[in-house]
Amino acid sequence: MNDYYSTLGVGKNASPDDIKKAYRKLAAKHHPDRGGDESQFKQVQEAYDTLSNPQKRQDYDNPNPFNGGAFHFNQDPNGFDFDSIFNMFGQRFNDPRPQATRANIWISLRDVYVGGSRVIGIGNANIEINLPIGINDGERVRYPKLGPGGTDLILQFRIKPDNKWERHGNDLICTCSVSIWDLLLGGELTVQNITDELIAVKIAKLTPPGKMLRLKGKGFISKTGVRGDLLVKVNAIMPQQLSPELEQAISIEINK
Repeated sequence: MNDYYSTLGVGKNASPDDIKKAYRKLAAKHHPDRGGDESQFKQVQEAYDTLSNPQKRQDYDNPNPFNGGAFHFNQDPNGFDFDSIFNMFGQRFNDPRPQATRANIWISLRDVYVGGSRVIGIGNANIEINLPIGINDGERVRYPKLGPGGTDLILQFRIKPDNKWERHGNDLICTCSVSIWDLLLGGELTVQNITDELIAVKIAKLTPPGKMLRLKGKGFISKTGVRGDLLVKVNAIMPQQLSPELEQAISIEINK
């Protein structure tokens, strides 16, 4: 059995936040879409899936012959994980009840934001599903009778890490760099949001570096239909040089 704690570089007493932070760092480093090593990414993902789930982590830390987490999904960040273990049990024990087909699907933050339909491959079949808007990482959705043989299809949605965007609840967060003069004197920033829409963001005078500018109703839609906000963190771009006149004016202002 792989040492999941060593894979993530955390101790056995690591908190859920520590595990999540370690996973995000390693997932971004090894993701195949970014030129990383696919096998190493799978190991990181497998470790995180186990240690981020309280029940799986308990079973992993305290294995026993009857409930030791013997069955693991082989995860593919570019596709789907087909798991027929439930169907196999149903056939072995002559269970007449229809069994569920389970798979994992990787989607982007943009997919979470806009939803829409997608055709996926399950076994030898292509199936069209609707992506649920605002879904959280690790959530499962049941699609009745869409699996092979008319079984229910249960998809677990996994969300790929994003280089530019972060998600906090229903809020969408990005970081932009602007001139120090715009922060001091005020100005306007144009942000390209996650759907490539251009949005004008006003910067007030004397805005401190690192401040979050909030745009109401531009975030993710919650399950109750409430949309979160877009938060733009502004960092300062310092000038490469100052003219003697400007340097003198700043010096006078500082020494007042």
